[in-house]
Order: sequence, then structure tokens, then C-alpha cells
Amino acid sequence: MNFITRLLKKGEIEKLLTEANNYISEKDYKNALPKFQKVLSIDENNPNAIYGIAKADFYLDNFDKAKQEFINVIKTPNNTYFDSYNYLYKIEINNKNIEEAVKYLSSYIANATNKEEALSLRADLNYRFEKYNEVIDDCDKILAVKPDNLTAMLLSIKSKIKTDQLKKALIDINKALETKANSPEVLNMRGYLRFINKNYSDALNDVKNAINLNNTYPDSYYTYALILHKTSRLEESLENLNIAIKLNSDFAEAYILRAEIFTTLDKPDEALSDYKHVLKYFPNNSIFYFKSGKLKKVLFDFSGAKSDFNHAILLEPSNAEYYFNLALITNELKEYGESKKNFDKAIEINPKYEDAILERGILFYRAKKNQEAIKEFDYLLSFNPENDKAFYYRAKVKEALADNHGAISDYTRALLNPNYYEAWIARALLKAKHNDFHGSVLDLTKAASIRPQSPQLYYYRGIAHKKLEKLAEAFEDFSRAIEYLPNYLEAFYNRGQVNFDLRRYKGAAADWEKVVSLEPKYKEKLMEKINQAKAKSS
Repeated sequence: MNFITRLLKKGEIEKLLTEANNYISEKDYKNALPKFQKVLSIDENNPNAIYGIAKADFYLDNFDKAKQEFINVIKTPNNTYFDSYNYLYKIEINNKNIEEAVKYLSSYIANATNKEEALSLRADLNYRFEKYNEVIDDCDKILAVKPDNLTAMLLSIKSKIKTDQLKKALIDINKALETKANSPEVLNMRGYLRFINKNYSDALNDVKNAINLNNTYPDSYYTYALILHKTSRLEESLENLNIAIKLNSDFAEAYILRAEIFTTLDKPDEALSDYKHVLKYFPNNSIFYFKSGKLKKVLFDFSGAKSDFNHAILLEPSNAEYYFNLALITNELKEYGESKKNFDKAIEINPKYEDAILERGILFYRAKKNQEAIKEFDYLLSFNPENDKAFYYRAKVKEALADNHGAISDYTRALLNPNYYEAWIARALLKAKHNDFHGSVLDLTKAASIRPQSPQLYYYRGIAHKKLEKLAEAFEDFSRAIEYLPNYLEAFYNRGQVNFDLRRYKGAAADWEKVVSLEPKYKEKLMEKINQAKAKSS
């Protein structure tokens, strides 16, 4: 290639690179790509074009391509594009490959000409992983070179608050206010510190002043939301969190608080969506996987909940509550062996974990391992003799073992909690089973005072009244059962019999015809009774 040709090609490359970089500066990444690619068609090893393509793909969210392209940039001889390490760090953070991200960040810090920016990135990463002392160290290094770096100043103060160095944080805030008296960022930080110290009135004044000075600073809205949340003004808190997140879509703390409020307001879908954001920023924090798992359980995504609880355990293997919740989920998935293993682990970590012991006992009871179940409930009652659920389930086991006297005794002890609806029902049915219909009616009447719209209890009481030949009361109970459960077949059948016994033959025929309409298989069995009732009514 002669000199003139090389000169022309060089000029064409420079022109293409200029045009491509202009597109990059205008954030028109799609049009930048073909210009860079044209450069590579002329000079396939041009580092400027390789770097430009990588950068364009990064901003177009083509992270896999961008990653390989930045690696190629680094491999080029005499590479000076050390910013490639920064982009690779961001890609791996996005991919949650934390170890790789740390490796690239270390390379960036080692090679960066702008050490301040590199240290800021590391401080931000350490803050995400709650390594607050490391954050303070990096911020100190930045502030030693550039004392007015507000980002480092605020991150250092936040980290000191997180590590309960409140006096040091206040000294730093006051020092900052000497030179930045009208800084909304510093005023907000003082408001946040006052919030931590429960001085809500002054905190509110600081935050309002910060918002008046700059109504686009997201942290002020977050602090305002914290104060409103603490004073139970949840809807107003949500409004401010929405503004904070709109201003900063990567605001992890705002997502955390909003998720908590959504959970309180019984909006699990919205809360779960926020925890997905949170886990991008805190992938090594077990509590957020745990909270995500609990929400998935509420939404009946048991497999998703199981995955989240397992992830939480991987991060914090000594947490009994995580094993307990995993046991509940594996039970829901009918993985009973796994469920028992997880209950065992929870109890191994905390030998007096009442809920875990109770649930393991229930697991044994449902598997008809009655003696093992009895042992569980006995053990639980040995250190908490007032656990009403342990008495209730021990009564269920005793009933299964035909120890009816023992079962009645345990149901009665469970009813030391007078609002234990299930215990009233269970004792009532056991009394009825042994012909104590009067006692059964009394228990069912008590149950009705707790859940007055339960169709089943009125049905049970109707049966007891019928056995006592109190037909008017039985009719009333069956009618109430039907009122709350309009297609209650058994209630219609029994009310029909009561109507017949009361010589209300039209009513009896109508009730039995309703049974047939609900379940046609009973037609043959009931036609004789229906015809008999109709004959008597004519």
C-alpha cells in the first residue's frame, strides 16, 4: 500500500470516527454503530472502533456483546481505554456476578487516571454490601484530595449513621453546613439524623427546607417518606417514595421502604416487584430473599418461595426462621420428607422454637404418626403450658386414638383462649359424637359469637337441635346455614326433613327438590319423599 493510499484511508477512518463519536455524544447509539463497523472494515484492529462499538452496545443494553467487545479492547496492544474496566464492572453488577465485578473494579482503580471516580465506585459497591467501614475509608481518601466532594461527604455520613457513629455523623454534618449552608443534600442528611434520634418535628423542617431548595433531589423525598411512615401516614409516604423513585430509578432504600408499605397495605404483587429491584442492589442480603419468599407464599408461588428461602439460607445458614419457612413451603409442595428435615434444622438451631415444634407435631399427626405427634406437643407444653394450639392438636391426636376423655380435656384447656373458634367447633362435634347434644349446642353457640357468618357451625347446631327434637331451632339454624352458603346441599336436605316433621310439606318438597337440582344423583333416592310431601300438602 503506497503512501497516498494509506493517507486516504487514514483520512476516511478519522472522518468515520468523528461522525460516530458525534452520534455517541448525542446518545444516538444505533447510528454510531455502522460508522464504527465501517472503520473495522478498513482496519479490523482499530482500537477506537472496537471501543466505540462496545460503548454503543452497552448503552443499547446489549450487555453480552458489549462485555466481549470490552474484553477485546483490553486485549489490544498498548490499550489506553482503561474505562473499559469500569464498563465491565457495571455489566457484571447488572448480571449479579459480584466476584467478576470486584475484579474489574480493582483493575479500574489500578489503572484509572481519575482515582477519585474509581474510589467513589468502590465506596458505592461497598455500601451496597453493607461494608460501611470500608466505605468510610474510601470516602476519607477522596475527601483528603477533594474536601468539597459532596457525594463522598454524604456517603461517609450515611455509613457512620449505619454503624451508629451518630456523634461523628453530626460533627461531619455541622462541618459541611459551615461551607454549604444552603445545601439541600446536607440539610436532608441532618433531617435524616434527627429522624434517627426521633426528633421528628425538626427532621420534618429540615427535609421541607431541603425540598424547597431543590425539588428534584430524591433523597429528601425519601427522608420525608420515612418520617410520614413512622407517623402512620402511609399513603402520603407512598406519594413521596413514588417521587423519589421517579427521580432516581436506582434508589434501593426507597424501594425497600415502599415494599414494606405495600406489604402492610396487603398489596403483595407491588411489594414483590419492589423487592426484585432491591435484590439487584443487595444480592448478598438474606433478609430480602426471605421477604420476597414470604410474599411469593402469599401469592401461592410456592416454588418461587422455596427458591428464595433456599437462597436466604445459603447466605445465612444459622437462621432458624429461614428453615422454618422453608419447611412450611415444602409441606405445601407435599415434599413431606424435606419439610421434616427443615423443621428439624430449625429446632436444632433453636430448641425452643415453638412454631417449628408445633408444625412438626402437626406434620406427624397428618401422617398418622400419633405417638411422635404426642411427643412433640408434650415437649412444647413442657416449657410453655399455655400454648393453646399445642393443646388443640394434642386433643386431635387423642381423638384419633379414641381417648375421648383426654381429647375433651385438651380441647377444654385450649379454650383458655376463649376466642379459639376451631377448638369450640372440635369440642362441640366430639360432644355430639357421644350424644351430648346439649353441650354441643352450647359450644356451637359460643363459636357463633366469634364467627357469626360461618355456615358450617349453623349446620352443626341444626343437627344438634334436631337430635334434641327442637325442630323450630333446627329449622332456624339450617336456614342460617343456607343464607351464608346458598348451595349448601346437606342443609337443604336436613331442613327438608325438619319441614316435613313440622308438617310444612310444601317447604319440605321444595328443599328436597333443591337438593336434586344441586346433585341430580339423589333424584331416585328422594323422589319418593318429594312425592309423599307433595301428596300431604294437597
